[in-house]
Amino acid sequence: MKVTTILFAVTCLLFSCGNKNNGDNNDGKDIVYNEKIQDTFFGVSFGASKDTLIEKFKEHNFFPDEYSTDDWLIFNKMSEPSSWGLRSQEEFFSFGDMSWCQLHVYFSNNKFYHIEFMNTYKTKQEALDNFDGVLNEVSKKYHLYDDPIPNDTTSYKHYKGKTKNRQKITVSCYSYESIGHERWIGVSLSYTDFNFKTVSDEL
Repeated sequence: MKVTTILFAVTCLLFSCGNKNNGDNNDGKDIVYNEKIQDTFFGVSFGASKDTLIEKFKEHNFFPDEYSTDDWLIFNKMSEPSSWGLRSQEEFFSFGDMSWCQLHVYFSNNKFYHIEFMNTYKTKQEALDNFDGVLNEVSKKYHLYDDPIPNDTTSYKHYKGKTKNRQKITVSCYSYESIGHERWIGVSLSYTDFNFKTVSDEL
């Protein structure tokens, strides 16, 4: 089963759990704020439209797959755009001097506000080893603090950093069940700018 299919159900759950507190809430912690976090990815800044982001990402050989939705795009890295529709296993790609296998982008009212880089593993130890490496690299640039998700037994480690202008960076390690009912362990690095996240008036 493709990694994309595996991650389809769990990503929304993890994203919603990991973002119960937005950039305005200090969560009762003594936080060392970052002045700024990265806000431009492959030439696209937070707040860009979906069409703009898709076109720019194509220049870097990232193409949204069939499991994408209006507000959530799952990108796969391909060496040749012509292989679209006939692709084999997704290629790994580099970001922040680290290797990743999945790239997810979220929109609110057609505005880009959240991006997530992901890896998946079959064993907890492999995932934790990768998590430690990611956390170490990210901590060289940003101030992060341990912020476990309350009452969530599937979340092994969850660190985040904030800015005072409603931006957040998160490094997580968690367990989940795939659509095919397989157990996987995920590691993610995500960036969010809540200034472009709007609340719908719909019930």
